[in-house]
Amino acid sequence: VFRLCDEFIPATAARGFRPSPVYTTLGAALTTGKLLGLDEEGLHTTIAFACNMTNALNQSSSEGGGDGAVHEPQSARNGVFAAMMAKESGAKGSEHVFEGRAGFYNAFTGNHTGAIEYSFHEGKTQVDMASVTAGLGTEYKLLTAMFRMYPFAAYNQPVIELMAEMKAEHNLDSDDMERVDVHMNWIETFYPSPAFPRFPDFDNARVEGGRGTTHYYAAHSAVNGGYPVISGKTYGPTGWDLPADTKVTEFASTKVHLVQEKDRAMFSPAITVTMKDGTVHKGEYPYHPRLEWDYDHLAKRLEDCLPGFALGAAGLAKIIETVSGLENHANVQPLI
Repeated sequence: VFRLCDEFIPATAARGFRPSPVYTTLGAALTTGKLLGLDEEGLHTTIAFACNMTNALNQSSSEGGGDGAVHEPQSARNGVFAAMMAKESGAKGSEHVFEGRAGFYNAFTGNHTGAIEYSFHEGKTQVDMASVTAGLGTEYKLLTAMFRMYPFAAYNQPVIELMAEMKAEHNLDSDDMERVDVHMNWIETFYPSPAFPRFPDFDNARVEGGRGTTHYYAAHSAVNGGYPVISGKTYGPTGWDLPADTKVTEFASTKVHLVQEKDRAMFSPAITVTMKDGTVHKGEYPYHPRLEWDYDHLAKRLEDCLPGFALGAAGLAKIIETVSGLENHANVQPLI
């Protein structure tokens, strides 16, 4: 799935589709197909069915509607159903369901040849379709996936992390900050797509109900040293009553600015903090390797989910221990 979407996310978004559920349907289908023990032909048919069953409009992201809440659940359901149909129907999937003239890529990126209008890489307008399968079986792109700690657009996570690090490293007090500039890939500032951004005036901060644009998350880290994880660790004097922290809201609106950069890698922000005394602090947070966490780092970060984790500290520790030795178990029963 990482291979299928790697170079095509901006192009898919520009077509009016939300990439995450579009591509995760295929992931759910393949996973289910493997669990059902399907052979090569069965897995191919599973993928073909999934390609015909995936969809998710970007309108909810563009205007803030609540219909996006059905995206991932529907993707998971459709993926499971695709594999079950492949097993029971006896059908054979289209051989060129991805790259065919009327196939998946034509529908979700605008053509079947790899031509793209938008890319996270400045000036890139063509993807070599052979790159999707290059190194298959020897190069595992799953190892480069980021783990999302927060329930909003993923490009905000490295901004939170970098601002918190800079605040701690340089002992920065938000009262002494004159300005915070967050440098981002330009497409991220026009979420969900430059074709129809939710906020064309990208540097105008929006804050509502403890959520907002990137300005808000940078401000929360600048003022309080981090951003809370759902049901877990909190930052700041108001805890989970985020709207009550008016200092963060004011800081976001008056001190934080977004800087578009077309040649900056995705999810790889830089931050420049200018202090009132003229001192300047700069930091970078490259996706590779900062967001490619190993298991030990992930396990440590998951401790932030306490105390809201239903099984408590002991339960979380047991899960971490079990998963770390999963290859020694005959099945996943110890996790159930």
